[in-house]
Amino acid sequence: MKKVGFIIVGVILLLLVSSIVHNALQPKPFRWDPSIQSYDRQPYGGFVFFDELTNFFPGQMVEQLGKADLEIYQLSDQMGWETSGYLYDQDTVLYYDNFKDDVTYKDFNVICLADDFFIDELSARALLQHVYQGNDALVSANVISYNLLNYLNIEIENSTLIYKTDSAIKELFNIELFGKKYEVRPVNHYTKLVRVPEEAEVIAKGKNGDILGVKFELGEGTVTLFTMPIVFSNYYVLKEDYELAEILTLELPNKDTKWSNYLRGRYRHDEEKRSLMDYIHQQESLTWAFYILLFSVLIYFGLQVRRVQRAVPVLEAPSNDALKFVDTISNLYYLKKDHKAMMEMKMSYFLEWIRGTYHMDTHNIDSAFITKLANQSGVSEEDVGYVFKTYDQLKKKLQLTDAEFLRFNKLLQKFK
Repeated sequence: MKKVGFIIVGVILLLLVSSIVHNALQPKPFRWDPSIQSYDRQPYGGFVFFDELTNFFPGQMVEQLGKADLEIYQLSDQMGWETSGYLYDQDTVLYYDNFKDDVTYKDFNVICLADDFFIDELSARALLQHVYQGNDALVSANVISYNLLNYLNIEIENSTLIYKTDSAIKELFNIELFGKKYEVRPVNHYTKLVRVPEEAEVIAKGKNGDILGVKFELGEGTVTLFTMPIVFSNYYVLKEDYELAEILTLELPNKDTKWSNYLRGRYRHDEEKRSLMDYIHQQESLTWAFYILLFSVLIYFGLQVRRVQRAVPVLEAPSNDALKFVDTISNLYYLKKDHKAMMEMKMSYFLEWIRGTYHMDTHNIDSAFITKLANQSGVSEEDVGYVFKTYDQLKKKLQLTDAEFLRFNKLLQKFK
């Protein structure tokens, strides 16, 4: 039994390893939903761009934006806002002038790329304060958080394109960037700027005149907004036209640069926000190691439970007491010498046997019945008829002798 158990476990392990190897060798299916995330290697992920970002800023440090990089602005006692307008208010400008004199700030570019770029209000203020001190920011997303747009006095309009014709969609993605025309690969969503400050420079617009990108000065720095982040995706950089991503990135000065996919919270960043399982699933080798470990633990516990389970008691097969009962009843009848009663009982059992074995009706014993029984049982028709004829003769007697009973019993034995 133990050997069979080891064979079963071995087969299960073999199937498991074969399944893992087979799945590992299969090409991964492509997902065509835009994310522009730095870790995403799918066509519309941003792995390639972020991996090559250091080449745009030679000799400078390029890294992910950390929680401490904008903390100096978030922790300032002057974080309160006294104006109800956007950042071009005169009061706000004076506020930033005072802020600049009192705070030692870091000098680096900020690049924020995502399909849906979220930034909370606290981080939006800190980012714009950082720009005002003489830094530059590039934000490209299909959906940009209201917390940032509100401070810049910008309004966007998003629309889905599932009900538009292919020609109409293609026309929307014919754009002009810094005076040069490009044809961007269409996606399912389209975003345009419907309100921008008068001071803003329109750097990108559609064939129909929609504003798709702006750049404007903020204090001593600049902010660039662009609503087609697809140009930074893996597919677009490798297969289509990398020039769009290159032009937009090179608008930033050559200095230290920090990037992010979204900003959230005073002491949190997107990297800290991810759970342990998110990190494991981002690394293919860690994913396989995790699941192999999980299955190994399950198999171990399964074998351990089998080893310590309570022994199953051996149950003896029940004895057939019916034979003892028949033997006892037969001895009683034999001792009483009531052979006629025994003959009638044996005849009753014989008819029941015919009904159960050959499915014949025994209520009417005639020549047709005898012929059918002979054909079914293989006993000659003469012997079959003799059984019933003998029974009729002996039934009329009051008592039977030993010889008569044995003769009748011998006739029944021919059917076995």
